[in-house]
Amino acid sequence: MTQSIKFGFPPKLVTGADTDTISACGIKDGEQLIVDRNTTLGASVELTKPHTVPASKSIPATSIPVNGGILVVREMKDDNSCLFRSIGYLLENNPEISSKLRNVVSSKILADPIHYNAAILGKDPSVYASWILKPNSWGGGIELAILSEHYKVEIDLIDVATTRMSRLGENQYESRIFVMYTGIHYDAISWTPAENAPHDFEQRLFKNQEADDIARGAIKLAEIWKTQRKFTNMVDFTLKCGICLLVCR
Repeated sequence: MTQSIKFGFPPKLVTGADTDTISACGIKDGEQLIVDRNTTLGASVELTKPHTVPASKSIPATSIPVNGGILVVREMKDDNSCLFRSIGYLLENNPEISSKLRNVVSSKILADPIHYNAAILGKDPSVYASWILKPNSWGGGIELAILSEHYKVEIDLIDVATTRMSRLGENQYESRIFVMYTGIHYDAISWTPAENAPHDFEQRLFKNQEADDIARGAIKLAEIWKTQRKFTNMVDFTLKCGICLLVCR
């Protein structure tokens, strides 16, 4: 019988000696583990009714016609920085500036610890400011709100699981960008005049007067992904043991 243990997202195989501690293997407190046992008689761990999205690179780009062109999802790498990659791609035509954007967030939190306090962040501002600089730290609503203010642009986040749109900086700025969220991953949404047009021809920033059509199109894209179950519902996410049938949340 062989057994493998994976952790993180995307899942990485745990390696090391039998005497290594959990922390030495890179596993942190609260980490989700995936255990595979390659035997027909042993216990197995399986997902029960998961609304799950495969690795981003395995999902073909989804597109729909909008305003004489095509609205398309530009998929970002699965490297724990997909939120920052999406924003970098949409606003600076460069998904490789995650470190820069993490620094923007960290500096803002340190500059305004009264607003970004422990109650908001879930930890001391100085601790959070250091934590978000780490390349394996996921960004979320706090980071999007800060980047919205930094770039003076409304960031519209479309949740595939609910097909609802959250508008950060709503009606505060002249332009909007759109980001798709699967529950565990962020991707950029852009408009292109033709399917095979160079990326330089894309439009990623939309003035308010034209953004409503784009918003409706983005929600339709989310509806397509939801129908195809390209999302992860973290609320209903469960594990079940193949032998004792114990369900764990």
